[in-house]
Amino acid sequence: MAAKLLVALAPLIVLGGSGCGGQHFHKTNNLIILDRSIGGASLQETRSQAEKSLGTGRVLSTGRQGTQVAYRGGGLIVCHAEHPLRAFIMKTTSPAFHTASGIGVGSSFKKLNSIRGITCYGGECQHGYHAHGRPGTGFGLDAPQGKVVWIGIGFGH
Repeated sequence: MAAKLLVALAPLIVLGGSGCGGQHFHKTNNLIILDRSIGGASLQETRSQAEKSLGTGRVLSTGRQGTQVAYRGGGLIVCHAEHPLRAFIMKTTSPAFHTASGIGVGSSFKKLNSIRGITCYGGECQHGYHAHGRPGTGFGLDAPQGKVVWIGIGFGH
């Protein structure tokens, strides 16, 4: 089971948290919707759709696996697949983003574990990823049963 988690979370772990310069965004949405969106950026939306709600992003890298774009001062990284150019991974290390129940970066393991359907393996937890190609949310912890240090949403494989 732990191996399945690592495979599902691998794209989120690899997706770095590179910073970028200041930028302007249109409206502030700090909500994380499990298995779906962070701060108004949703899985499967195009880059132009993301930029309507987040403002212009800064391209961090472009390669075989897509284009990584930083939004909101680097607090949100979205990886857009090349063909079609749609969001397939997003990650944050910013405490500004949170679920409706207040869970975000900096939350305790106890609070994180209150999410129905969450499964934890050492320093990582997941919600969703029930089958190949299905969306899920990963939570990285600073230590087993520690605090949340990153949150990522993507598709399992």
